[in-house]
Amino acid sequence: MLTIKISVIIPVYNSSQYLKDCLNSVLNQTLSDLEIIAIDDNSSDNSLEILNDFAQKYPQMHVYHNEKNLGQGKTRNRGLALATGEYIGFVDSDDLIHPKMYETMYQGALKHNRPEIVTTGINFIQNDYKLPSDINNSIRRPGRLHTVNNYPDILYWQSPSCGNKLFRHDFIKGQAFLENCMWEDIAFSFSAIIKANHVLEFSNNDYFYRRDITRGVSARGYQINPHITDIFRVADELEKTAQEHSRSQLFKSQIKLIQGAICLQRVNEITYWPIDEIAKQKLINQMYYLITEKYGDPKQVDQAILSSKVDLDKINKYLYHSPETHEESAKASHLHH
Repeated sequence: MLTIKISVIIPVYNSSQYLKDCLNSVLNQTLSDLEIIAIDDNSSDNSLEILNDFAQKYPQMHVYHNEKNLGQGKTRNRGLALATGEYIGFVDSDDLIHPKMYETMYQGALKHNRPEIVTTGINFIQNDYKLPSDINNSIRRPGRLHTVNNYPDILYWQSPSCGNKLFRHDFIKGQAFLENCMWEDIAFSFSAIIKANHVLEFSNNDYFYRRDITRGVSARGYQINPHITDIFRVADELEKTAQEHSRSQLFKSQIKLIQGAICLQRVNEITYWPIDEIAKQKLINQMYYLITEKYGDPKQVDQAILSSKVDLDKINKYLYHSPETHEESAKASHLHH
């Protein structure tokens, strides 16, 4: 019987512009025995038609359709329920992956006794980027196995993306993405690392994450976003996971830093919103106050690490510098309730 080595889950929503390139990059993997689980989240463009065309040509590709739009979290959870592979990976439908990405990660996992999580590097790309024709000639670097108990700092040095990772199937059984929540991948990825014993890390930049602030998955934060406070659900999930797995002390400082960083990243996005500058300043101050109230003052964590993750200078330009003003502003806000 054929053993599925990796299940690749691809949630799809109105991705027709980049979808073919994404699917081809997954289908062109040098590792055999993949199953591709593509789930159309009730797209209004021709994404489902593209998926069905590919499925007719490639037996390893399985297409599913949500009768109504469920969002990324529920769609990924549906994929998890369908997956049968030893490891599970995720690819966003507007991204690309290196032809050798999964072979490198899977063979590394076998070599290192099947760690719970395997990660690789991310390449940020713009708009209509195509994988170069000579990409198979790129240098391949060996992986490094980390024991999480001995290296808790791995938590904040890892990308929050789930696209550049493989998760051992039996390890994440029962773990789910937050539903009806933006940035659900942050909670999933970091929660998995919090629970893991070993993480195998590759520094190959094999996952190509498309950054397009006008469309696609990466554009969500640069538009007016009524769901911005979802980030607090995400940040709370990390603390909850650590408590449930008796790792609160091990990851105490790392979780505080991540909570501050991921929330301030959302504040940073507000600076790009096309709204009145006074309203923008007020909203940024409200968010900053809530972050401080929930997770402590961001100025009390390692500023060098925080600055590597967030443009603090840009945020500071919008902040009132009186703590009382922060509090007055937040108490008057619907965000506080």
